[in-house]
Amino acid sequence: MNASVKVSTKLLSLVMSIGSNTLAAVSREALQSPTMQNIPATNLSKSKITLLAITPDRGDCQSLTQILDDARWTVHEASSYREATRLIHESDPDVIVCERDLPDGSWKDVFREAVAVGNAAPVVVVSRQADDRFWAEVLNLGGYDVLLKPFEYTEVRRVMNMASRDRSRVRHAALEPAVA
Repeated sequence: MNASVKVSTKLLSLVMSIGSNTLAAVSREALQSPTMQNIPATNLSKSKITLLAITPDRGDCQSLTQILDDARWTVHEASSYREATRLIHESDPDVIVCERDLPDGSWKDVFREAVAVGNAAPVVVVSRQADDRFWAEVLNLGGYDVLLKPFEYTEVRRVMNMASRDRSRVRHAALEPAVA
């Protein structure tokens, strides 16, 4: 039996034997176990995830906001590269969703800006058309994924959740002390 199953089994048996009044104390103990310490904090809590949606199409922002309509997500909107630059600095987004082409730039400009300011947020590119060549370009240049329009609910949720989880891993790894 692996360690995580042992921790879960131990937690379940403790809760059943002592009741829910002490669940919080037991949960704190379980979360401090070595097995649980290796899981990024965003996977254990309901902390806010900040999404920066960059698209000149207001309808796309509304769709993303509706699809990600739960307490975990905060969506900031930008309609241009210039506005996105300001929000990258101000909001420190966890995930960036960017239209392939913007009135004053492109997703590549947004990606370069995020890297330049030290923001390691995954950049998901949005496009009405994406062939294998474009997909490969996005991935080879450091983009996270491509979402096709019109948005499909389950695909947006899947990509956004994976991107935010990967972002939390990057932040978690950056906080770990260097191994000598």
